[in-house]
Amino acid sequence: MPFAVDARMKKTSLVLSLFLVATIAGAIIAASSNFSVKAEVPHGVISIAFDDNYQNQFDYAFPIMQDYGIAATFYILTDNIGKPGYMNFQQLQNLQNSSNEIGSHSSTHATFTSLSESQIREECSISKQILQNNGLVVTNFAYPNGATNATVDQIVSDYYRSGRTAYVAPYLMQAPTSQFRLAGFSAETGDSTALSLLKGMVDQVYSANGWALFFFHNIIPGVYTQQYTTSAEDFESFLNYTVSKGVQTLTVNEVLDLTPLSMASNFGTVTPTSGFYSLGETIDIEAFSPAAGEGERYVWVGWNGSGDGSYSGLNNPASITLDGPISQTALWKQEFKLSISAGNGDTVPSAGEHWYETGAVVSVEAFEPTAGYGERYVWYGWTGTGSGSYSGPNLSASIVMNAPIAQEVSWGHQYFLNVSSSFGVVGGTGWYDSGTTAYATLDQSVVSESSEIRHLFTNWSVDASGAELTSDSIVIRGPKSVIASWKKQYLVVFNQTGLPHGLSPSVVVNSANYGLPYSIWADEGVTIHFAYPHQIPAGFGACYVLAFPSNQSSVTVGSSLIMTAQYDFQYTFELYAVIAVPLAGVALVTSLLLVRKKRSNS
Repeated sequence: MPFAVDARMKKTSLVLSLFLVATIAGAIIAASSNFSVKAEVPHGVISIAFDDNYQNQFDYAFPIMQDYGIAATFYILTDNIGKPGYMNFQQLQNLQNSSNEIGSHSSTHATFTSLSESQIREECSISKQILQNNGLVVTNFAYPNGATNATVDQIVSDYYRSGRTAYVAPYLMQAPTSQFRLAGFSAETGDSTALSLLKGMVDQVYSANGWALFFFHNIIPGVYTQQYTTSAEDFESFLNYTVSKGVQTLTVNEVLDLTPLSMASNFGTVTPTSGFYSLGETIDIEAFSPAAGEGERYVWVGWNGSGDGSYSGLNNPASITLDGPISQTALWKQEFKLSISAGNGDTVPSAGEHWYETGAVVSVEAFEPTAGYGERYVWYGWTGTGSGSYSGPNLSASIVMNAPIAQEVSWGHQYFLNVSSSFGVVGGTGWYDSGTTAYATLDQSVVSESSEIRHLFTNWSVDASGAELTSDSIVIRGPKSVIASWKKQYLVVFNQTGLPHGLSPSVVVNSANYGLPYSIWADEGVTIHFAYPHQIPAGFGACYVLAFPSNQSSVTVGSSLIMTAQYDFQYTFELYAVIAVPLAGVALVTSLLLVRKKRSNS
């Protein structure tokens, strides 16, 4: 029966690991007679044990466990086999044939720490021999009353694979390969708290993905207040809770055949999952990256393994041999894409796509493009999209690659428009963004050089058109030059001299008739055709006759001109006729009279 462990035993009790490797990602399921165990989810392991081979264990606990498909380890006190209230060999063989494990609990249940070495050896050897002689396989041992020390451990190790203590915390263990201080947990309180204690320990196993060895003595229906006794109802509730939590149940020997494999990955998934596996087993491990989003990728770094038989390297998949506890971590680099759109000029990094590891700080810098004559680039700044990007006026900036980032350089591309004119004040000269529309302007269309010379705006030329003071639209797609074209004009005056006041002669200039005086502005170099009237009547028998120039003249304008028509006064033939005929008649008459008189005198 259990007893209070003395202080010396407590002091020397080996404290086992409380937790499995935190990264274990698999719960445990039995896979073969070698108990290579693989799992889907980490839920830990529970071993159920019974001490002292009471008959009620076979009558009540065994059938309940069969209903749940659970096997246990029965630690047998050989002196009581077949006695009233205890199981016989046939029943023990039935247990073994149903996958339960048979262990030794000594011959007489004497406390080993109070026995001599020879007595301890006798207890170990006799109990084991008896069980083996009756067809039972015996591998593991439970110390009577849970008492042990270093000497006891050493002796027991000569006969058995393990030794289980009792009532000495901590009860959570790591799956060992061989151990002689296996902690046994009991909730045989003899009151109503038993079930809650059992469930609480299951919860600890589940949370820590650990191993706990629960042991019982009596399983009796309806009994809740008897020492070292658990009611059959509470026992079944305990099993049901264990199964519902997904905690695996294995015998002690099955657990000792295992070693933990911890599988982890900083990204994605790995196979197989974490769990317990058979010692010496060779298995393949493989890592899978997670699905990458747009502008995201995962780069394989390799395996980092620790423990005998582990693997570190780039192979994926790879093989490991479980010569002991192994931890394997798959390492990936998560990278995000940086897209640089430079437009004009250069950038660092260069325009295009680049990949950087998550969290990398990247310096981006823009350089002004080389500009030609009449061309320049105006810096507007960076435009960034994506977490960690940069938008702003700095030529150099830092970005943090926590997501895909696009960085676009914004340079204004400008060309110079030069507007010039020999006269007047022009407008429109300056820098313009490529593709925009500009206009050339002039403040006046006529500029006087003197009272007789002026300049007249005619049109815009070279890279502009139009004859108005504002040019036609100019589309800026390169350097532009616009010139205001002018023509020179001279004042040409047509007048007359020699005519009395009151006469209003006219002049024909380029086929058009104009009254005198008449003046026009004529373009330099043009030829003007003009004609004055040849004569101008001045009354009966008189007129004014054009003396200069001829009445069909032309002149090429090279300076200002005054074209003066000169007229002379003249009598006409009619006046002469009017005077001469009478005078001739008088002369004839006079002549005739003189002749007649002469004749009369003779």
